[in-house]
Amino acid sequence: MTAPLVSVMMTSYNTSQYIAAAIQSLLAQTHSNWELLLADDCSSDNTREVIATFSDARIRVLHNTSNLHYLRTRNRLTPYVRGEFVALLDSDDLYAPEKLEAQINAFSEDPDLAMCGTLVKYITKDGKPMSTNDIKPSEYKEILDFIKTESAFTGSSIMVKTSVWKEMGGYRDFFNGLGYEDYDLTSRIVEKYKATNLQNSLYLYRQYPESTSRKDVLFNPFKLNGHLLVQHFIRERAAGGKDSLDKNDIPAIISFVVKMNEPYVLDPSLIHRQLMWATLHRKMKLLALKHIMKAISISPFRWANYRSMILCILISVDLIKE
Repeated sequence: MTAPLVSVMMTSYNTSQYIAAAIQSLLAQTHSNWELLLADDCSSDNTREVIATFSDARIRVLHNTSNLHYLRTRNRLTPYVRGEFVALLDSDDLYAPEKLEAQINAFSEDPDLAMCGTLVKYITKDGKPMSTNDIKPSEYKEILDFIKTESAFTGSSIMVKTSVWKEMGGYRDFFNGLGYEDYDLTSRIVEKYKATNLQNSLYLYRQYPESTSRKDVLFNPFKLNGHLLVQHFIRERAAGGKDSLDKNDIPAIISFVVKMNEPYVLDPSLIHRQLMWATLHRKMKLLALKHIMKAISISPFRWANYRSMILCILISVDLIKE
């Protein structure tokens, strides 16, 4: 019996330092029946030259002729998918060797399964393991509750039946440049289909300050809090079957976003406190300290900033737990 074909989507933008390792991690998979749909999004470094050094027939290069960004590039790859399953791999991350095989096995064991994620192992920009623990639910009922308050999946760890991916239309274009497209997509999938997370860390997620996912976050609170809008959409669909985006009710969306951003208008240092906690959770201690010092410089008379600074220092030197 022929093993199912998995179509792995990879987009890249200025990741020449990492993309070779990402592709090598796919070449090292114990499940060998895959195709890589690889599109560079008009990098200004030598990413395309690095890609050109690989000659495996399973790698299909479909580079962009103009910069479309991450979300639109992945959606552009969808018509080229030939596999029974769609999987994702960011060009600066890595697969554990058994990742695809483990997910294929999960689908084989449960024909009702439509999506399968995995736990994540965080690594430094140099590829060294970080002492963080990833926790994601595995039971479907638990996932349905989990998505109401937090994303139940690390987006690029997922494998999805191609029929389901296409039914959903991939990512919704509204989230292009905003982030949280993975949370939005996976929540829409689990509302209709069974899903799980394998309780093994099979996706290696690289953490570094200059990653694309963190670009411009300092100037856009939505980058940290777009999950609130996704959760708003989840509640709307639960109540009436469609959300404001389905209805193209842009005024309603704008109204919610304005309300969501009110705390940042009242306290301009809030974004930096939140960034402190986000980076501290990833064990990026120096960057966390820089963020809280920035918060203090913006609002030097706000006690919350000094309290957060004290906690940041105590956690960084392991005197208390996060």
